[in-house]
Amino acid sequence: MSPKIIGESIGGIDNLDKVLFNFNPKEVSLIYNKSDSELLLDSIIEILNPKGQIRKTPKSIWPLFCNSVIDSAHFLNQFDSAQSFYEWADFFAKDEKAKPALPLLISIEIRGIGFPLACDFLKEIGYLNFGKPDVHLKEIFKELNLIDSKNSLQQDYQTLKLIDEIAKENKTDAFEIDRVFWLIGSGEFYLSDLKIGRNRNDFISKTKKYFNLPE
Repeated sequence: MSPKIIGESIGGIDNLDKVLFNFNPKEVSLIYNKSDSELLLDSIIEILNPKGQIRKTPKSIWPLFCNSVIDSAHFLNQFDSAQSFYEWADFFAKDEKAKPALPLLISIEIRGIGFPLACDFLKEIGYLNFGKPDVHLKEIFKELNLIDSKNSLQQDYQTLKLIDEIAKENKTDAFEIDRVFWLIGSGEFYLSDLKIGRNRNDFISKTKKYFNLPE
């Protein structure tokens, strides 16, 4: 939600390069300490003049977004290069038992980036063995009694593991499984510019009927 709202107010998220030193994490982390969310927001207002109301209360979208930006810069500044980041990520991603620790570490390092969004980030930069345990998948798996925890983080973990299991059974990667369930849940076939409405509840109902599961 943040990139969409913020991007529309500044003429596109790419315009943040004017404030973030052409998206250079080393420069950003040198200028902004982790407590400098307000300072970064003031720079954005001065340089980009965002449209609409800018709330500065701690839980408002702009300060939270700035927290994530600054934390991301400090996190990436730990690595000498993109290659060194990938080498670090590979250490976890290539070990099935250690894999869940990678998005967990990223979610701890960066405020506003929870476990599901960290998985999504990894998936989008090329780690196709990560699916995103988002609300659609968790709701489907929960209704089918495939995950059982009431704790949000445990649900995320169980969903990630289940995506992996389904991928193995179907001889594909987690990314493909993620896409299938996301399309069922959202109904947004974005590559075809087609929206058919959400089919999550219909899928759950038909699956329960097929496997003779209680409604």
